[in-house]
Amino acid sequence: WTANDRNASWLDPSRLLMTLAYAHPLTTAAPRARLNGASLKILWASNSRNGPASASQSCFTGYYIDASSFPPETMHSLSVWMPSVAPGDFQGLFWDNLDTEYTNDVVACSAVAGESSVARFI
Repeated sequence: WTANDRNASWLDPSRLLMTLAYAHPLTTAAPRARLNGASLKILWASNSRNGPASASQSCFTGYYIDASSFPPETMHSLSVWMPSVAPGDFQGLFWDNLDTEYTNDVVACSAVAGESSVARFI
């Protein structure tokens, strides 16, 4: 796979990706994330191999994190700060390119005081 191919999040299934799913994502309002206290790079998901280079809302499908380098078999702490979303628009965090497994091991999902008057999810 080429670097351009990897701009389309659905290509190169060897990667472990986490999709930050919510309705109506905008190229101008990216979420932020931290893993074990360190900032994570949030990537554009695109339906085109020329994805971020084209910087077009029409090819943009949302955001994801490439978790391929996360140490396996280790418990991690993940914090996600979402842009303002309408109630019910946050759909969840979804792993791509692995077998489906469900969990109830979510420590918290709450508003962050001082960030804004709109709820953010942790």
